[in-house]
Parts: sequence; C-alpha cells; structure tokens
Amino acid sequence: MNSATARLYGVITDYLRQCCRRTAATIEDISSLTNDEYVKEMKKNLALELEWNAKSLAFKIAIIYTESNIMVSNPKSESGDASFTYFELEHRMKEILSNDKKFMFLLAKVKEEFGEGCRELEEMK
Repeated sequence: MNSATARLYGVITDYLRQCCRRTAATIEDISSLTNDEYVKEMKKNLALELEWNAKSLAFKIAIIYTESNIMVSNPKSESGDASFTYFELEHRMKEILSNDKKFMFLLAKVKEEFGEGCRELEEMK
C-alpha cells in the first residue's frame, strides 16, 4: 500500500471497508444466536462473500490497469509533463502488481471463472 497510486489506494480501501462492514454485520448477527448449524451457515456465507469481494477487487484492478484506461484517466496538462509522469506512475504500479504472486494467482482464478461463465452463457444461446 505504501507504493500504491491514488486510484489503486481508493479501490483497495473501498474493498477493505466493504469487507469490514460485512464481517462486523455478520458478527453482530451471530453473537446472539444459539443455533450452531445456522451460525456455521452464516460463517460459510460470509467466507463466500469475502472471496467474491476479493475476486471483484482483482477484476477491478485488472481493468483499471489496461493501457487504454490508464491513458483515458490520465490528467491532461499543457506541457505534457504531468501526463507523462502520471502514466509512468500507473505503469510502474502495473509492473508491481504483475510481480505479486498472490495477486496474479487470484487474477488467474478470476480469469478462469469469468471465461467459464462466458462460455456457459454463450452455449445457452
């Protein structure tokens, strides 16, 4: 996070807020329950939701760091210096992410599941 660009920082903090809110709500809901089976089910649902949130985060990051999106969101300046600097910062962040093994593993999983979902929908035509 200490080398994250502003856009990446924003996406990650939104993800963390969402996960914390959901986890806190689940803890509050199960704190007064006595049915162990229901508590287990709620914990399982929370784990699935948190996994979904992580996949959604990876998908968002992958889209943010496409070259075209970096160029589109690049602030324009008359001299071009700020534009170039911004592009370089975002490109450097993209390189850092591409070398992060955990992120790349998650991204591969998202790619596989997204492809599977697309194929299944196309087959239903």
